[in-house]
Amino acid sequence: MKTATTILMLQVAFFATVSARTIAIPGLNLTFPKPPAFPGLMAKPSGCTCGERKNSRIVGGTAAQNGQFPWRVRLCTGRPSALYCLSCGATIISEQWILTAAHCFDSYQLGYYVNVFVGSTDAHGYLVMPDRLVIHEKYRPLTSNSTSQNDIALLHLPIKLPFDNSNILLGPACLPYQYVGKEELGTVIASGWGKTVGNDDGSSSDTLQTVELDLMSNDECRKIGRGITNMHVCTNTPNKTVCQGDSGGSIDKVSKGLSYAFGIVSYGSRYCEGYAAFTRVSEYLTWIEQWTGENFCKPLMSKNRNLV
Repeated sequence: MKTATTILMLQVAFFATVSARTIAIPGLNLTFPKPPAFPGLMAKPSGCTCGERKNSRIVGGTAAQNGQFPWRVRLCTGRPSALYCLSCGATIISEQWILTAAHCFDSYQLGYYVNVFVGSTDAHGYLVMPDRLVIHEKYRPLTSNSTSQNDIALLHLPIKLPFDNSNILLGPACLPYQYVGKEELGTVIASGWGKTVGNDDGSSSDTLQTVELDLMSNDECRKIGRGITNMHVCTNTPNKTVCQGDSGGSIDKVSKGLSYAFGIVSYGSRYCEGYAAFTRVSEYLTWIEQWTGENFCKPLMSKNRNLV
């Protein structure tokens, strides 16, 4: 997380297929199952919860507090014999599903491990091992000639995360159903363990950092960055941004005290100076539901609550 501006993708190409690519972990056999039957955009019972902080303190600095972002997790991917791993952020969206960026797996190969660290502002936290990775079927990585497209992926966990355990502060972010078809401005909140100095590879944080960013319109963003579509959302804030290592985490839009995973950190300038581009999550809700088979909480879709 950089209090000075943007992100970079992992610069290794990944292959795309005609259907969403799913990878079984740890068996690591490539499989291409059909997605579950689409459950439809039906609201869950009013008692469901998402986007709730487990700690309500407002922090004046950049270090996050335990429970402030209970949906934020860190991914660590690499060879079993390697001394380091490729680090990304990710977002808990249900007890068994994690939302992240496809480009976090650009260098993934058979035999690599994928570790998910949850429940702590520390970079390591509690370790959970996923058993399946789903990468969008139309994902295209960032290259020198083209921008990244459909930069979104899902990780499935074989066990349910303990949302009701007071000793481990975990909970899902809300998905942005009420923002479908809307171009929102205002601010969003980013959080991650990425670099704090854009040109210093050793500046990644061991403690979760957070920063408030300003959304910009796509029309304005197109004047700065090439290839911006309605599937993207952009920020541009003087001296503040996300950076390498923050990729895959969400930027959260807060409404009526609840946090919505509005975008997924995708790409930006090499040294984190300038605008940042994110995958617009509201454009992928059908895809997420199809592949997870989940019926997600939609608190502001209730007839008894006003939209913001």
